[in-house]
Formats: sequence, C-alpha cells, structure tokens
Amino acid sequence: MINFISKELLGLRLKRARKFQGLSARVLAEKCGYDTMTVYSYENAHNYPNIQMFFKVCDTLNLSNVWDVVNPNPNEWEAEALKIGNN
Repeated sequence: MINFISKELLGLRLKRARKFQGLSARVLAEKCGYDTMTVYSYENAHNYPNIQMFFKVCDTLNLSNVWDVVNPNPNEWEAEALKIGNN
C-alpha cells in the first residue's frame, strides 16, 4: 500500500499525469487491465493502489521517476494542497 502520501495528493498527481498524456480514465484502466472505477477510486482519493497497481499505472503514464509522484519538491506541497481543494 502507498500510504506515505495522502490519498488526495496521490490522486491529484495521477489524474494530472493521466490528463497530460491525453488519456481518459477508461483508456488508462484498459491499458492497465483494471476497471474504470478502480482508476477513479485512486484519483478521487477513495483508495490507495497496491504497489503493483501503482507501478503499473506509473509505467503506463510514462512516469519514469515514481519518486517524484509520491515525494514532490517540498515547495510544491502547499500549491498542490490548494489545487486539491479546487478540483
């Protein structure tokens, strides 16, 4: 389980990466072999992905530096937290 980052921040980062790649949640789910609702549950902070799912999603989204997804620059934390409230 990825529980060293808040579900909200992880969900926001995954959603931003998916949209940056121009993928819908349905297409990302299909590429990963998951149900669309599974992707939504991560993006909407309902669940944490298990580690295998997390790496599969990161790989599919071409996020080669997974550490940047879960441990952003400390100066970004406040800006990211504000974005969570606006989504």
